[in-house]
Amino acid sequence: MIKLEHIILTKAEKSSNYFNKLKVVIQANYTKEISSTTPAMNPFTQQKVFRLFEIKGSFDENFLRNLLSGNFSNIINKYQVVHNYFLTRSLVYFSSFNIKDELKYRGLVDTRPNREAIRKEYVSTYDSSWTDILIKNSHPSFEKSEKAFNALIKDVKSKLTELNIGIGRILNYDMIKKFNNLRHVLLNHMGVEVCPYCNRQYITNYNYENEPKSTADVDHFYPKSIFTLFSLSLFNFVPSCQLCNSRFKSHKGIDILFPYEKGFSEDVRFKMMGGSVDSILGHDTEFELTLDVNGLAPHLRKLENSIRMFRHTETYQSHKNTVRELLFKNQAYNRTLQGDLQNLLKDMGLEQLSKRELNLFQFGYTLDPQDFGQRPLSKLVYDIYLQVQKHASYR
Repeated sequence: MIKLEHIILTKAEKSSNYFNKLKVVIQANYTKEISSTTPAMNPFTQQKVFRLFEIKGSFDENFLRNLLSGNFSNIINKYQVVHNYFLTRSLVYFSSFNIKDELKYRGLVDTRPNREAIRKEYVSTYDSSWTDILIKNSHPSFEKSEKAFNALIKDVKSKLTELNIGIGRILNYDMIKKFNNLRHVLLNHMGVEVCPYCNRQYITNYNYENEPKSTADVDHFYPKSIFTLFSLSLFNFVPSCQLCNSRFKSHKGIDILFPYEKGFSEDVRFKMMGGSVDSILGHDTEFELTLDVNGLAPHLRKLENSIRMFRHTETYQSHKNTVRELLFKNQAYNRTLQGDLQNLLKDMGLEQLSKRELNLFQFGYTLDPQDFGQRPLSKLVYDIYLQVQKHASYR
């Protein structure tokens, strides 16, 4: 997984006039809702849903701006109502975990006290003022059994469904369709060229009949049907390939890395395992590609979940030939090639090439982590190259 920079969202928002366009529609829906004789209610607070969008009884434009284009971490910390919504929604979204798998992962014996402790810990992770009273009054012993735990989740989910319907009357993803081609305009201005989830598939932005188009899917990192409040938040939009979005990720409630916060970076490395001398020389593909995960990484569980969700270990086996080509070029055109090329340019009175340019000339990749998002398989090639160089230094 490749980290996406926040600047691409700032650029997309300004270039598309995203906030100003949607503000008109959302504010009109808000006005309609406050005039309704049957306004939607927040079942957790017993307040009208449109109050979410207010400050001191008036429409809060700053709140909406932050919701549409602000950093997730910032708005969750800044607005208590968003904080409560996020925690309560997450409580349900991630609740499908298998408790036996969780015990096994932690190296714990499957006993009743351990099962109860895990259920308690899980609920406390997403504790909020919205659920505190509900748990105290209706589900005080939720941790005692799977049935009791599921009853709590079902109760919270039912209330969230009601809340989301109310939010959807003011704000929902279908509003983008009111503006011709806005989705494609956003994707073009984001400028993402390779799927950040897999780093295997190109995302193509192009013009057709004088209008910007894109082959990308817009993945809602937090599904729009579940996290309705975030359905139009730019920070919830991840340009991705169809395979990662629709087949691998979909609506699965699994806690993975958030591309706008963190990528694999140095915590996950591709490695070549097994093979023969011919494999090392780039003459065959009789080896395996594995992913080496830093066991001390602060987001270890999310790293492991991301690898499993997008099936990196399995899908990357089909790219062994790219690794073979890298190994062949590394052996056939060793380090002296770059030195000879620089000397030739110098003798001709031409400008010297940068290290990135030399790598691009020799390997077809810059081998610069800053360029991972510009070409498929860049992370794979970079990691294997480092592995080869490390082994070469031991000789």
